[in-house]
Amino acid sequence: MTNGSKMPFMMSGWGVGYSYRCDIVDYSRSPIALRMAWTCWLYYFSKFIELLDTIFFVLRKKNSQVTFLHVFHHTIMPWTWWFGVKFAAGGLGTFHALLNTAVHVVMYTYYGLCALGPAYQKYLWWKKHLTTLQLWNETIELFRDKMPLRKHRSHFKSYERCFTASEAVDWLHDLLRHSQNFGPEVTRKQTVQLLKKFLKNHVIEDIKGRWGQEDFEDNRHLYRFPPSSPLKPYPKRSPYQASVIKFPDWTDQPPGTTQENIPVRPIVMNSESWYKRHSIAIGEVPACRLVYRKQLTEANVEEIWKSMTLSHLQKILELDSLEEVLDTKLVNSKFIIHNVYSVSKQGVVILTDKSKELPHWVLSAMKCLANWPTCPDLKQPMYSGFEKDVFKTIADYYGHLKEPLLTFQLFDVFVSVLGLLQKEKIAIEAFQICCLLLPPENRRKLQLLIRMMVKICLNKEMPPLCDGLGTRTLMVQMFSRCILCSKEEVDLDELLAARLVTFLMDNHQEILQAPSSLQSAIEDRVAHLRRVQIKYPGADTDATLSAPPFCRQISPEEFEYQRVCGSQEPLAALLEEIIMDTKLSVKDKKKKLKQFQKSYPEVYQERFPTPESEALVFPEKSKLKPQLLMWALKKPFQPFQRTRSFRM
Repeated sequence: MTNGSKMPFMMSGWGVGYSYRCDIVDYSRSPIALRMAWTCWLYYFSKFIELLDTIFFVLRKKNSQVTFLHVFHHTIMPWTWWFGVKFAAGGLGTFHALLNTAVHVVMYTYYGLCALGPAYQKYLWWKKHLTTLQLWNETIELFRDKMPLRKHRSHFKSYERCFTASEAVDWLHDLLRHSQNFGPEVTRKQTVQLLKKFLKNHVIEDIKGRWGQEDFEDNRHLYRFPPSSPLKPYPKRSPYQASVIKFPDWTDQPPGTTQENIPVRPIVMNSESWYKRHSIAIGEVPACRLVYRKQLTEANVEEIWKSMTLSHLQKILELDSLEEVLDTKLVNSKFIIHNVYSVSKQGVVILTDKSKELPHWVLSAMKCLANWPTCPDLKQPMYSGFEKDVFKTIADYYGHLKEPLLTFQLFDVFVSVLGLLQKEKIAIEAFQICCLLLPPENRRKLQLLIRMMVKICLNKEMPPLCDGLGTRTLMVQMFSRCILCSKEEVDLDELLAARLVTFLMDNHQEILQAPSSLQSAIEDRVAHLRRVQIKYPGADTDATLSAPPFCRQISPEEFEYQRVCGSQEPLAALLEEIIMDTKLSVKDKKKKLKQFQKSYPEVYQERFPTPESEALVFPEKSKLKPQLLMWALKKPFQPFQRTRSFRM
């Protein structure tokens, strides 16, 4: 069994791409990974067969062969390899198994020849070499696993994970002196000779990758373990490479470009633009000129993404300023761009830094519950209640996160969006933009978690995960706190988080996607700034996209004229608005005009150069009093007396 497992170890990793440094375990479903897992199980099973050696020695009373090392080795190996097969079936942990099987191939061949009888004793001349091979195997394993590696400097350059020749001699000499196979008689010179053999056979190499010569000396020269296997590597799938954002490649002024074939943005024709073109055609207005934009840098593009995203969010929330709910200085524009472009076909964010990825065991557990009962990693559950334990594992991981997935700094802005839930479309768009502000690793974890929660709730074959709660209620209560909570403990946070998680689960397909309208608007803006523009006299830019123009030098007189006219025109319009406002009373209007005159005397003087012009705004009413009436009222009231009439 052990003899047969050497070749699978070679074909499953060590002969097809494993390095001599630190290879992590491949937990995927690839054929090579599955073959390595099967090989590890085969090796684990062989340890029980080897344990029979010790049992047979005891039964035959071969006490001379039953040493402490033999009993300890054969007893502890099955239990230690149970953990290896269960949790780490592959990677660097299989290196000593490869060496062990190589030695056992020779060792059990020797045992087999010995069992054939005295006629085959003449073929066993290599017995002493077998013992040497076993000692080499043990020494190399210990040297590779236990030798301390650290950072060293040499010739003004730093090298990671290496050791000096003196450090190797000190450590290996101490190991050999305390070994039962060698003893304290080992000298330092013998240790140097052994390290020379290591260097010649490529167990170690110098810091520049040289080996093959026995030129090892006890000095400060730097050495390291080989970075990769000398065998031909197995062809691997190329890693994912983040695609660079591609915008139209408009240069400042390409050579050979004429005014007839300059690429420009189609302009929607209105009456004003049509009149300008018509005036140019008949000669009333001078011909237009071309304005070349400066080339946008990557920092310019990132700033455009950040400013337009925050501006759109502010417009949706109907706030005067985002400073009330968000510290805009902490918003990272690279996060926004990564969340928009670095996504899979399903819309899930792809991380470039794999160290920030979900642990494999958490991802495997989430896949198991999301696809229950057809788990991709398990054919069937191992015991009753298996799904509850898997769910508890996922909940424990998310429950121990240092920060919620929506982060502390974005808590206020997400809570502000909760006030828009009655307007479902607006709330979805606001959540889309808020989720773009998340770090990519948080957004990916949120996407995978929400998708798993929705699939579990919709799965009718899923057994109850909690006896007292429904599946949807359990999901909301279990994961709401790890999705949203504030830095200060507030009782109201749980209600807000539960409300938000419920809305996310109901609209996760729209919310966890990048808003296409915003993306198109920003891409159009960036492309617009990179294009050649048509400039009309008196017009800054076209009406479709108001891009800020670049500055040009002007004369001092023109600057003074623009300063005066540019500042006084809005004030003059404001003054006319106060004058023509019929809703204001005469008293309020006079009060406002007096305040305006005090603040802007020049504009007021230009509008009312004389007191007569100012008096026209308030025409005085006629104040003539009827004297007879006033005189009559001054007399005391007398009753009406009828007089005698005379007839003529």
